[in-house]
Amino acid sequence: MAVIQNIPESKQTPSAQNGLLKYCMRPEKTNLNEQVKLVSGHNCLPEMAHKSFLATQALYKAEQEKHIAEGKENVLFYQYVQSFSPKDDLTPEQAHAIGMQFVREYFPNHEVVVATHLDNNQLHNHFVINATSFKDGSKLHMNKYTLADMRQLNDEICLAHGLSVLKPYDPSKPSMNLGQREYRAQEKGQSWKFELLLVITDLMKTCGSKEEFIKKLREKGYDVRWEEHQKTMKLNEIDERRAAQSIQTEVRNELDREVAEEKPAEPEQKPVTEPEQAEEQDEEQEIQAEELSL
Repeated sequence: MAVIQNIPESKQTPSAQNGLLKYCMRPEKTNLNEQVKLVSGHNCLPEMAHKSFLATQALYKAEQEKHIAEGKENVLFYQYVQSFSPKDDLTPEQAHAIGMQFVREYFPNHEVVVATHLDNNQLHNHFVINATSFKDGSKLHMNKYTLADMRQLNDEICLAHGLSVLKPYDPSKPSMNLGQREYRAQEKGQSWKFELLLVITDLMKTCGSKEEFIKKLREKGYDVRWEEHQKTMKLNEIDERRAAQSIQTEVRNELDREVAEEKPAEPEQKPVTEPEQAEEQDEEQEIQAEELSL
């Protein structure tokens, strides 16, 4: 079973695009061994992906800007994650191959980097997609309805590989999508929301009634309150430390703590030496020259 998840990228700049590509391709996350790195490019070379993305975007920029509504930001790239269930017992190479098959079929005319992350207990692929087609300059406009199409193709590929699939995704219903901060917490094994998503997803395949669903959730350590007149349910984790807190509140607290931990300490104020200042100016000019050349 594989789940396709959109990771919103609110900052749409060339530097944000480059930063995301570098993050997804980090050796400590993608290196299977000294010889094998599970990073591939579809219609691009991974090590040249940022420059390739920029070249395609620059080629069609003028035409695209004519069609962007006033006040709207030009979307440069998208990120999706394809997560595999540990129960599928896939090898990293198999997970990577499934990811490559998916992007070849769904994004035939776009540049995509596929990076398989191995550094936690759940294999998952990152897809970084150039929103501009290298073939004709057409733009991807991704939303919850295209996500439904993506998940349908994902299920077809999973079935072809002998993997289980989920109940068909309904874009008209609310879903437990992860935001960027929540995804970073999940990467570290700290996201209660992601953990709950996996539990619920697993139970939805096996429970035949609301009563059985609630019973199984309680067996897994979640207290459930789901009144007849309510469309949604409230869950509390049964734990002495968290008995009074809902899962949603716990997620928020975990993410706030993560952000606080990641925030760097204020550096000591010290004068910038002439060589350091010159080096920073050179780097800035190099980036500007690279973008202008495209």
